[in-house]
Amino acid sequence: MRKRFNMPFTTSISLTQGADCSQFIINDTSTYNVEATGTFTLRKLTIQKSDGTYLVSGGVTYNNYTWLFTSGNSITMTGLDKDYAYTATLTLTSSSPQSGSVYTKQEKPVLVCFIMSSFYTNAHKMAINPGLEKDYRFVKDLQRLFIEQESAKKAGIDGDTGAAQSCLDRGKTISDNLKIGY
Repeated sequence: MRKRFNMPFTTSISLTQGADCSQFIINDTSTYNVEATGTFTLRKLTIQKSDGTYLVSGGVTYNNYTWLFTSGNSITMTGLDKDYAYTATLTLTSSSPQSGSVYTKQEKPVLVCFIMSSFYTNAHKMAINPGLEKDYRFVKDLQRLFIEQESAKKAGIDGDTGAAQSCLDRGKTISDNLKIGY
């Protein structure tokens, strides 16, 4: 007779952002076929900004927020006014923990929607007005915008949300001051 092997449970989260820069969706992408949701007594979500403050969306502060299983596996965060680098942590409490299982997952997403929107808007201006290619400061700032968002994403991959946020803040400054005809 073979011994039955139980696969360990692994907590998983993901973050997606579409064309609306003012919002994003956080998803609990854990596979609940190893342990059913009924075996968990608690699901907590924390979303912290790089400055140590917590995300507030819809009047809710996401600092050990109790995320009920009955409310589904996705939450839409709204009200963003700029790009942010976050540390998102999902913690599950199991009533019958399985050996080898991981019940906490942390991700460090970096949102670049506002910067990329500015980049594409201004690149489009240059596409319909090729004379802008000769405007050195405009082209340089457009390139800097792209570099800052790439640097922010790289810092996020490296786990440095502070550096990522600095890049995002520089990108916002560039975007806010990017004008045609200096």
